[in-house]
Amino acid sequence: MSKYKFLILMISALLLPGIISISCSESDPEPPVIVLEYPPFNEEINLNESEEILFKWVNVEGVTSYNLVLSLSSYAGGDRQVIPAATNPLIAPAGLLKEKAMALGCEAGKLTVVYWTVEPVDGKAATQVRSVQITFY
Repeated sequence: MSKYKFLILMISALLLPGIISISCSESDPEPPVIVLEYPPFNEEINLNESEEILFKWVNVEGVTSYNLVLSLSSYAGGDRQVIPAATNPLIAPAGLLKEKAMALGCEAGKLTVVYWTVEPVDGKAATQVRSVQITFY
């Protein structure tokens, strides 16, 4: 019986490094990251003082269409409001942002932290999340 255990141990020792190297070499490469540029982290935005708000990011190769996502969650999950971003930079009307902020539960006259990100519509990319402070009356 010990003869078989030794034989199995030797075969395992010979095959295991090959199996490990195959599984490591087949892993997917990290996706590119959509880097957010503007507005800066935690910027205060008064939607009554501006007609338009600029959102800017670094485009990712292979992605031609993006969505701007607004959320009250720091990971941009949960309740979300999406604005299709036909261009970069996206110049969003303040009225549209006010509508989306109200749909998230933001209240008039109250400064609220809203998280934003840009997600790819067609393609794969990792995303960053930034916060802004939004107020309106």
